[in-house]
Amino acid sequence: SSSLSSSLILASATNLPLNAASVDLVLSDIPFGIKFGEKRQVATMRPYLVSEWHRVLRQGGKAVVLTDDPAALEHCAELLSAFDAISRHQFKLGNLYAVAVVLVRRDTPCLPPTTVAQDQPSTRVALPACTKRRRLSDSGHQGQV
Repeated sequence: SSSLSSSLILASATNLPLNAASVDLVLSDIPFGIKFGEKRQVATMRPYLVSEWHRVLRQGGKAVVLTDDPAALEHCAELLSAFDAISRHQFKLGNLYAVAVVLVRRDTPCLPPTTVAQDQPSTRVALPACTKRRRLSDSGHQGQV
């Protein structure tokens, strides 16, 4: 019989307090809709999110992402050579349609997030200071997922 262990961590999705290649699954709810964020902020954050998921996931690990723009997420993941999209699951949340996209991590180096961000000058906004990486030992988190 096998035993599974898991922990939940609340952290910035662009600055996860986890070691590289330390988890098998990332769940993320990208802000969307009028109440939950501006499209250009989400567009600017997207490459940084994808890059961070790639960093913390083991080879073959999966990111399950809730979004209202699956094509943009998949395009960003492709541009960064980071993930392959393997499925989409659409459902309705109140008056909004959302899609859960399942991405699987490629065994290739991820290009820097600025590769995509520089291609979208009209959507550039300043990222919050929380995007700076901290070492796991500095964060006080155990890093179990």
